[in-house]
This record gives sequence, C-alpha cells and structure tokens, in this order.
Amino acid sequence: MANVVDRRQESNSDRYVSSRERLLKRHKKQVRKAVDNYLGSGKGVEQIGKETVDIPIPKDDLFEPHIVHGEGGVNRQVHPGNKEFNAGDTQDKQGGGGGQGSGDGEPGDGEGEAGYVFQLTGDELKEMIFKDLELPNLERKSQDSDETEQRRAGFVQDGTPNRMDLVRSKTAQKMRQKASRKPIEKKIIKRLEEQYWIYREYAADKENYPDLDQDETYQHLMVGEKLKALQDIVGNMSEQYTEVLTEEDTATIARLDDEIEALDKSKSIIPKWNRATDLRFRNYNEHPVPADKAVMFCVRDTSGSINDEMMRDSTIFYWLLYNFLSEKYGEDKVDVVYIAHTTQAKEVTADEFFNDRDNGGTTVSSGMQLTKEILEERYAAADYNVYAAQASDGDNQGGDNALTKSLIEELLPKMQAFFYAETKSGKAWRPDQSDIWDMYKDIEASNSGRFFMGRIKETRDVYKIFREFFTPKGEAAPSSKPSASALRLEP
Repeated sequence: MANVVDRRQESNSDRYVSSRERLLKRHKKQVRKAVDNYLGSGKGVEQIGKETVDIPIPKDDLFEPHIVHGEGGVNRQVHPGNKEFNAGDTQDKQGGGGGQGSGDGEPGDGEGEAGYVFQLTGDELKEMIFKDLELPNLERKSQDSDETEQRRAGFVQDGTPNRMDLVRSKTAQKMRQKASRKPIEKKIIKRLEEQYWIYREYAADKENYPDLDQDETYQHLMVGEKLKALQDIVGNMSEQYTEVLTEEDTATIARLDDEIEALDKSKSIIPKWNRATDLRFRNYNEHPVPADKAVMFCVRDTSGSINDEMMRDSTIFYWLLYNFLSEKYGEDKVDVVYIAHTTQAKEVTADEFFNDRDNGGTTVSSGMQLTKEILEERYAAADYNVYAAQASDGDNQGGDNALTKSLIEELLPKMQAFFYAETKSGKAWRPDQSDIWDMYKDIEASNSGRFFMGRIKETRDVYKIFREFFTPKGEAAPSSKPSASALRLEP
C-alpha cells in the first residue's frame, strides 16, 4: 500500500485557506453557474452585502482529484476476525451497480444529491456577479481631471529594486560581455590564422585548405563563428603536422599558443555584472486621465397600482443596480439620483426610495420631467455619462403617454442609455398588457443599443433582466430557475 506524504510548504494554519483557494480556482465555472442559478431563482439576492453567503452546488457539477492505485501488481490484505470467508470466495457488488439504487423510490424520482454548500464572502459574491457586467456606452468625458495614471515609458539604467527588469538586464549583460570579448577574440583569430598558414605549408593536399583571404564564406562569418571554425581546423592540423614541423616553425607555434592562452585568460577578468551598464529598470510616466464620471437616475413608480409583489421585485432590481454601481465603479465615480412618483414626482433619499411607498394615480411624465430638470441643473452633459433606470407596472394616466414619450426622446440624446423594467405579476390587472410598453417599443426600435426594456413577471426574472441590461453586447446572460423572495433592503 502506497503512502502519500503532504510536502506543501504552507503552515497548518494556512492549509484551510490555501485548499479553499485551490478549490475555488478549480471549480470557478461551477461556482459561477451555481451563483447565477441561486440568484436567478429569486432566493439569493438578499444575500448580497452579507459577510458570508452559502451557495449550494449540485454534486454532478463537481470533480475532486484523487489518488488511485494503477492496474496490475499484487495486493494482499489481512482482515482480522474473519469467520465467514476463505481465499477465493466472491461477493456480489453492493449498491449502485447497474443503476440499482438503495432507496425505495422509482427510477427518476427526486432531484438527486445536492452536492455541498460552498461559502463565499460578500466581496467574492459581488465580484463574481458583477465582474463581467458594465455600463453601456461609457465614455471618458472631461480632460480637466486631477486623476493620473502611470504608463510604461521604456527602460532606464537607474531605479528601485522592485522595478528591475531581469530579462532586459540579462540581455544588457550579455551584450556588454560580448562587446568586451570581441576585441580579444579578434586578436586570438589573428594568431590562429598565423598558425593555419604555417600548418598549411606542410599539407600535401593544399587544395583542401582554402586561402582564408580569398574565401568568401570564411570572410562573411561573424567573429564568434570564425573563432570556432579556426579552433577546430587548426586543432586538426596540429595533430597531423606537429611532428614534421621545423624547429623554427615549432617555436613560432609555441609562441602563438602562449599568446592565445594569455588572451583567453584575459577574457575571465571581464566583470560578470556591471551595475552601471547592465541593470535595466522599468520606467513610468504620469499621464492625466480623462474623467469618466456617471450619474444614474433611478425613477420608480410608487403609486397604488403597485402591489407588494411588484414593489418587492422592483426593489430587488434597484438593489442589484445600487450594488453593481458601487462595486464596479465606486461611489466617487457614480452619482445616484433617486426619484419616486405617483401623479407628482419628488427626489428622495436612498432609504425612502427603497422602503417607502405611496397611494394614488400614476403620471409617468412627472418622473421624466424631474429627471430633465435635475440633469440640466446639476449635471453637464460634457462632464457626465448620464443613465436612467425606470421601474413601473406600465400603467399611466390617460393622455400622459404623448408627453412621456416627448420627454424621453428629448432626454435620450443627452444619455448613454435608458433602462426600463416593467413589473407585472399574475395577480396584476391586465398582466400581459401595458399602457406604455408598446410606446416604449417604438422608442427602442429607433434607439438600438441605447434604450433597453425588460418585463419582470416573476421574481426569478429580476436577475435575468438585470444581466441582460448590463452584459456587454455579444455575451449571453445566464438562465435562471423559478422561486420567490420577500425582503426589506437597506442601501
């Protein structure tokens, strides 16, 4: 039986953390799928913002690496206390084989094993939900910004250790050493050529030894290539002709060998590293960053026609929107203006927007008119990316549709995008009809990529619609599973 020894370097106190990180990395797609299903079911949206969140993951989605013994070999085991079996006895396979289960239900009954529950931190959950989402048509507006960013600006020969580029430094070192050795190698080549000419005079087949001064192939060789070629050929000639050399040529060859050895030793004094010439450091320059600030107008119908279910669904939608803007862009980059309306519109606080409701009729144009006034008063189009998100049950006061459409069409050229989430429910009056849906469809048709619409009939639709709004074009939003949820949210 093989023994497995854990030789990982981390301490026992870090073992859980590192194992969790490895598991999360290995099952990233499965965890992401489980998060989408959990939130898409309508059960888990209220978990956003908590310190930890438990995400159920189906067993079929998991794979855990494990160690098994290879086939073959002999494996003997001793089981003390055996009174029933002898060597060679066989036993039927127990459970699971051939599709046999251990339960009493019929094949296909039940939902299968749930797998296990994976615990994410609140920050991990937000990152996983919002990482691939973005505000559409976001532009960098004003160049008059105090913000700067560092951009690469080549390499310099002085800097801090954390900016040292080892690859560039090693390249510079090799180039310096090569340049320092080149004059020495040229001198060695001259001595080897002298030896070559001496040995060549003793060769019976001189035609096999070219005239180096006339040989184009030799003349076009690099210094290092010439040196290696001469060392090889002169070495072979030395073995063949040393014994037949005259005393004078022998003395000349010996002198040249001493000079070559001295020159070769002089290469060893070239310093391996020279800080002043070899080291290279990454250089950065500060560049101003254009402002990419944005404002989101949240316009919500709080009239008496909004029942509890629709109120809850729109709350979830805006809660996702609030967390998305905060997590993705930061509160210092995105202003959020909250507007609630019945027949009259008013700007409210975040707490009032998320939790208060009114009675009375509906005049959608009042919310659009207040949006226009605040936009013109506080947010210059040249400095801000402007967005609006409206939630309504689709009902509107008779005769107000024309004014509403006129205001939206006036606002759209000043906006990056407009989002409309229509909340409906099975108990709502005329659940498949809307006073403003068809009118908004006309606006959408002439403002593709800038006007977005979605209908929320059940709580499970909220997460799907939200992702459809903010998933970059060309990427598909995940599907969801049905359920319901009731909650009170604090921004």
